[in-house]
Amino acid sequence: MRASVEGYNRDDCLSAMRLREWLETLRAGLAAKGAELPRPALKSGDPSKALDERERKATALREKLLSVDDRARYLLAYLLDWHRREDKAVWWEYFRLRDLPDEDLLDERDVQTSHSSKTSSRSRRAR
Repeated sequence: MRASVEGYNRDDCLSAMRLREWLETLRAGLAAKGAELPRPALKSGDPSKALDERERKATALREKLLSVDDRARYLLAYLLDWHRREDKAVWWEYFRLRDLPDEDLLDERDVQTSHSSKTSSRSRRAR
């Protein structure tokens, strides 16, 4: 099962990498003909208005639930944003791994690396 998943992930990653390379080739060709192709601007890391509103509502509901001394209400109050807090850990790990040097990635359990590649995917991305 694991080999099957690893094979699927490898194919998926290679397919995405080749698609990106093809798109960059098209982009370079258009740029050589004088087309202006600006890259999308980086977005702010600030939460969206919808997320701010959701957090405001969750905080108000939590305060209401905690106004009564009841264990079930206490647990419910802190489960309101449990999924959002859990998702943060996934992103923290993603950014931690993204910032590691290639040689350190070889020691990470949750990273797929290629030993046969002469250049890493990072060095290809940097070109």
